Amino acid sequence: MKRRVSAIVVSMIALLSVVGASFGEDGAYYVANPSFEQANADGGAAEWRGNPKTFVVVSEGARSGNACLRWTGDGSKYELCSQNVKIEPGDIIEFSVWVKTKDLSGGRATICVEWSHQDGTWYGGGYTQGANGTNSDWVRVSGHTRVPEDAANPHVTVYVSESGSGTAWFDDVEITRFNLPLFTAMTTDRYRAQSIGGTVDVYVGYTKTVKNVDFKALKPELTIGGEDGSKSSADFVEAGDDFYRFSFDSSKLSDGKYTLTASMVDPNTKKLETISTPFTKLDKFPDRVSYIDENLRLIHNGEPFFPLGLYLSGANENEIKLLGDSPFNCVMPYQGIKRETVDALLDAGLYTIYSVKDNYPTLNVSTMEEGNARTEKTVNALKDCPGIIAWYINDELPSSMVKDLASRRDQMEALDPGRPTWVVLYQVDELRLYLSTFDVVGSDPYPISANPPSQAALWTQKTMDAGFGKRAVWQVPQIFNWASYKKTEREKRDYRAPTYEEMRGMAWMCVANGANGLIFYSFFDLFKMDKTTAEGGFAAVREPFDERWGEVKKTAQEINDQFPILLSAGETLDVAPTDASSEDAVWRLYGADEGTWILVVNKSKEPRQAEFAVPEGAKVVETRLGSPATQDGTTVRVELGALEPRLILVK
Repeated sequence: MKRRVSAIVVSMIALLSVVGASFGEDGAYYVANPSFEQANADGGAAEWRGNPKTFVVVSEGARSGNACLRWTGDGSKYELCSQNVKIEPGDIIEFSVWVKTKDLSGGRATICVEWSHQDGTWYGGGYTQGANGTNSDWVRVSGHTRVPEDAANPHVTVYVSESGSGTAWFDDVEITRFNLPLFTAMTTDRYRAQSIGGTVDVYVGYTKTVKNVDFKALKPELTIGGEDGSKSSADFVEAGDDFYRFSFDSSKLSDGKYTLTASMVDPNTKKLETISTPFTKLDKFPDRVSYIDENLRLIHNGEPFFPLGLYLSGANENEIKLLGDSPFNCVMPYQGIKRETVDALLDAGLYTIYSVKDNYPTLNVSTMEEGNARTEKTVNALKDCPGIIAWYINDELPSSMVKDLASRRDQMEALDPGRPTWVVLYQVDELRLYLSTFDVVGSDPYPISANPPSQAALWTQKTMDAGFGKRAVWQVPQIFNWASYKKTEREKRDYRAPTYEEMRGMAWMCVANGANGLIFYSFFDLFKMDKTTAEGGFAAVREPFDERWGEVKKTAQEINDQFPILLSAGETLDVAPTDASSEDAVWRLYGADEGTWILVVNKSKEPRQAEFAVPEGAKVVETRLGSPATQDGTTVRVELGALEPRLILVK
């Protein structure tokens, strides 16, 4: 998650000026002085914005032409070199730069493309992992991302991430259109594509490769191929705006491994396009400590479990004591922790989501083979540990690494079939590309204070939609202050922590839009802001830990208190919003023994009214979390204050 911290700093600097650009017929967007051949009078790169004392055009060792850009730093300053580019709204792009490094530590030489909202505030971007250490040969660093339709001021930046020291060289920046294939992703509605019988739904995402074609009118095929050479077909069920759905009766299949393959002629290329995913028919499921059920709930030791946790750095004795005296039931230590620490956490009532997120090239290892070996050693040493409920295998790595990320997920399933894998990504507009890389996914909207709290609802909806509503989602709400990652007093004063009302509202928004787990970011940041910089801390204005921790616990306790509802999965009444209900009221239904619960949350900072139509004879029995709902015949209404949640029982 540290890479997104630097992203906001990048965008603020990159928006200072605009450089004209245009799109080339060869598929490449125009980047001025992409190979740094032209220098300004002060030695910096012409057409780029960067400190010429840090980013200087040099003639030695260029990859192409006669020059390249050299960066030097000692870790004390975080500086960037940027220019604005004109990119077609809605385009998916690939962006790249070639880099060399020498003794580069504490940061990575990399590239990003970012954009803002129309009002100039940071909106998003695409990032890459970059390179560090010593690379005497040129290394291509690349990524791809989708620029939203409503994005403003897209800009490209080459830089060394925060706290980097050493030397890096950049050359040959390029931005091109990235054309997605016809089929983008494929998944089933079964956990790990395993079934012991019954109807299986298969979802195939597609890209509209030709604008004037009605893709809903097209009918792809889906075949089920067995290892023994058997072949059958699935039924086509429906065509959505960006997916096709098929179904088949898995009870008719013999036990064994199968390949599901969707195929259709692309209206653009006129070629037959295919996409495949594995599927397994079992006599019985393997022994499992934890797994995801058909309702997208975590089942742990045979019982539904709502992960309610916090990111930690590590876990010392004092922290474990504080956490044990809280409503939380799990933690996600950022770094690997010792077995005795996992045991101590469990003794305090806290399960561990164990991290092996760094075992990839450019992180802790040089090759995937080395990363696989390290991962295997860790998992084999800990998989019998009762305190672990899931494995954390990817923290925001770019979609250009999908092949390696998917192989890691497969490795984890082979090493420990009894626990799911969880990943967290900020790339909410690319999440479907990652479907093969996780069992459970989360996104991490941290909007406060640059963006409205409603971003938590939007990102959760995008995360659910990416998995066709068939992948479990554990979201990562914000409880920290961005100021804890800023260096200067001026920067720190531009940010604030979420208020209690914002924390509460964002958490409930995530749940209302589909999340079945919440892992808040982060516990360690609360300590960082307990002291001012003059006192050795990170705050411009001190945020007392006890006060902030009290608000966090209060937020978590309210959610914890509603676990019986949030973990229910029974039938629900036919309830839906009326046309008079505010669009800012996000909602979700739960079927419990006592009736149907309506969870509704106001994602606006202004009061709103939610209104629901209920069946004839249904009555409001109870309201929780705020003022009571009212009923007029088959209409239920509730007045919601800013960011307020409400639970309404109808029976």
